[in-house]
Amino acid sequence: MKGQRGFSLIDLMVGLFVGLLVALAVYATSTVVGAQRRAAVSGNGALEAGMAGVYAMQHDIKAAGVGVWLGGQILCPTLNVYRDALIADGVAVAPVVIDAGAASTDSDSITVAFGDSVLANNGAALSGGMPTAASAMRVGNPRGIAAGDMVIVGNPGTTTPCTLMQVTAKTDSGFGW
Repeated sequence: MKGQRGFSLIDLMVGLFVGLLVALAVYATSTVVGAQRRAAVSGNGALEAGMAGVYAMQHDIKAAGVGVWLGGQILCPTLNVYRDALIADGVAVAPVVIDAGAASTDSDSITVAFGDSVLANNGAALSGGMPTAASAMRVGNPRGIAAGDMVIVGNPGTTTPCTLMQVTAKTDSGFGW
């Protein structure tokens, strides 16, 4: 039988078996590589979220005390907060406060106090007294103060509480609360 050409049945079965082994090896390799890529990408996402959180904290902590400190000293030791009515009475003032969680499993919290105005640390001295609580406050230089702003009114270097108020109007002769 010298003139036969082609493959025998055994040759075809061996070829199919080798091809199947190669296909299984490629599938297993791609599965492992895909799992490693997913793990790396999810780790990067967590790292990016952590970096964004740290950046936000850094931004706020760098601004800590702006508008709370005046002339190298804290403006006031405590704060009364008014917005149409008394909201808080005698709250401690500090640029940064770290509070422990209520339980050992609760997260701690960081509170940062700062003004967000470009002119927050300039200060504006009152130029006269207020005969009544409804009187307008008069300042020597109202630059940077606008209706709707929250302002701290205090007497630096004393134990008198400051008052955080919202400006309701601004005129050439003063602004109201």
